[in-house]
Amino acid sequence: MYAQRRNPATGIDVDRETRKYVINEEEAMVVRYIFSSYADGAGYNQIIRYLNANGYRSKRGKAFGKNSIHDLLKNIRYTGVYTFNMRRVKDPLGNRSNKVKPKEEQIIIEGGMPAIIDKETFERVQIQMRRNRQEAGRKHAHSVYLLSR
Repeated sequence: MYAQRRNPATGIDVDRETRKYVINEEEAMVVRYIFSSYADGAGYNQIIRYLNANGYRSKRGKAFGKNSIHDLLKNIRYTGVYTFNMRRVKDPLGNRSNKVKPKEEQIIIEGGMPAIIDKETFERVQIQMRRNRQEAGRKHAHSVYLLSR
């Protein structure tokens, strides 16, 4: 697949000659660490402290933060799936929008780019993220609420 993005994700580069996506092994090592650590139960803060303490930086050269880790963990492209045209940039009135487009408008190509992690690890991380999102409020509640699960 020919590269369309100007700034590919951490761990991915664009070959200048072929204009195809290639794995940047130094950055890919960081991506694999983030996915495996999160899948093994490490939280965002633990991962961020390790990466920043050891001098690792995001693709843009900035220190890792919660948003960059969250976005990285949600990015299906790391499994080798090329995605394009996924979200609306503007709504019908011209206002900014971040809504997902209908499936028939999305471009999804299995094997369209090099895979850094396997699909099983990606799925384990997605399950862990859903579980953590559901459990987050329960850790801070001081009493059981009538309408909670």
